[in-house]
Amino acid sequence: MTAPAGSSSLASSSAIASFITTQNPNNQKRDACVLVCTSIEHPKAHCPPTLVRAVTLASRYLIQSVGCGKSKVIHLSRIDLMGRSHEWYTKAYGSILTRSMTKLRDSFIHLNTGPETKV
Repeated sequence: MTAPAGSSSLASSSAIASFITTQNPNNQKRDACVLVCTSIEHPKAHCPPTLVRAVTLASRYLIQSVGCGKSKVIHLSRIDLMGRSHEWYTKAYGSILTRSMTKLRDSFIHLNTGPETKV
């Protein structure tokens, strides 16, 4: 199969993902928050010699309220693992994401010990 004229071709190892939502974007609730992260180079950020620095090409967190003080988090990321294997990704990346989600959750902890009020 040949690519149409004027289009670029992909390597056989490339993956293409397509997501279709069933919600109309115009009817989205407004009680949500988006966090956007990306890697930067900074002279004071040192990587220990025993580690390999990965690059976060894109990381997006969509946090939506589901009521009663609870939220739903959707995380989309694109990471350059700098040569790590698929096996490493399968074994280790889940725990990295767990730590990331725990830090995110802990940043929203309400420390007030008084009675809860409805505003």
